[in-house]
Amino acid sequence: MLPRRATLEVLGALLLAGAALPVGAAALMSPASSGRSAKAPPAQASVLLHEHVSSSGVFDVWVRIESAATSKSVVDLEIGSHTRRAANLVPGRRTVVRVRLPIHGHSLTIRAFAGRATPALHVTLLRVPPAKPRTRASSGGSAGSSPSGGSSGSPPSTGSTGSSGAAGSTGSSSSSSPSGSSGPPTITLPAGFAAVAVYPTLAEDFEFTGASLPSDWAAGNDFNWGYAATEWMGSQVSMTGSSASLTAIRQTTNGFPYESGWLSTSGGYSFQYGMVDYRAKMPAGQGLWSGLWMINPGYPTTGEIDIAEQLLGNLRTVYGSAHAWNGNTQLWGETQTGTLTSDATGWHDYQLIWQPGLLTWAIDGVAYAQYSKAQATAAGQTWPFDTEPMYLIADLAVAGPNEWGGPPNAATVLPASMQLQYVKIWQ
Repeated sequence: MLPRRATLEVLGALLLAGAALPVGAAALMSPASSGRSAKAPPAQASVLLHEHVSSSGVFDVWVRIESAATSKSVVDLEIGSHTRRAANLVPGRRTVVRVRLPIHGHSLTIRAFAGRATPALHVTLLRVPPAKPRTRASSGGSAGSSPSGGSSGSPPSTGSTGSSGAAGSTGSSSSSSPSGSSGPPTITLPAGFAAVAVYPTLAEDFEFTGASLPSDWAAGNDFNWGYAATEWMGSQVSMTGSSASLTAIRQTTNGFPYESGWLSTSGGYSFQYGMVDYRAKMPAGQGLWSGLWMINPGYPTTGEIDIAEQLLGNLRTVYGSAHAWNGNTQLWGETQTGTLTSDATGWHDYQLIWQPGLLTWAIDGVAYAQYSKAQATAAGQTWPFDTEPMYLIADLAVAGPNEWGGPPNAATVLPASMQLQYVKIWQ
């Protein structure tokens, strides 16, 4: 990845199966009228970028925008044939617009129109491999059927949208596992929870116990993706022989005061429906913010499921969330909490059962939260979780002063590392 700076700053990158490929980026200042789309509003400043790729294909394209305006501003983007608007950009903050599109002829044109001041753009491209048959949801079993004992979209019988079962409690019903120790984890459901689908087949077993990352996983490199204080660097991901280590350090890069580690299966593996089982342990420290989550390839225009987020100044609370997005606007978000029986610095299994119309979150085999399509619909909300496959992400962020959980304090020890041992997908 080669940074280039002219009157504005441009960063171009292209990855193929985790390896860098040749990329070129040229930034040209152009008059406001030059090349303007009929959809673009009158603008005082515009930017024209040409990103060159080594071969044609389908790519995920991230455009990170930093506004130079002194007050809230609007930037309109043309990314190939796609148009996007980044509205209400706050001075000193960055936002990310993402699209998936085919690139032909070894070139992608990106135009930005700003109403107040020329923005700085950082561009990252990631090739999307052809879909693999093994990533498809199982056509058999209960993946597409209603779980026994209730509708797959039914809310808990208590009528609560956020009733959390106490971690470690035993409920009136639980999922069953196939005979034999090789079956999926058994999930205990507290009283009042809807029955869940059983996914008996181990579709993927990503073990982070070797000398390199499992196939389909790649480390984020030199990008930020909208976080206020953390730049994701591949150098902050290492293999210990028993886990992958994601390490946060104090290191200013591209204007961000911290570097840390990010892993994802973007462009490598996605799936629809099943049980996800992350095994991980976390560092302690105010301002440290861990995430185990999933998004649609069209994010942030579709859905996000947070399997487990933790603000690591509090080592016992886990947050499970679902969000629906339309561009950079959150349409709605549902967040519920669970409690660990022992703190997050030890190994725990963070689990999600994703079935049609229903999400169920669990810690160490005990469910603590559910949210259903029926509940979302009753609240006038969309439900973007039954539309397309999702891919997996694990990260350790350091929060900025205005971010969730707040920044580190004098007692926060850095470097700090999150360890990921495995991710299993049952379908």
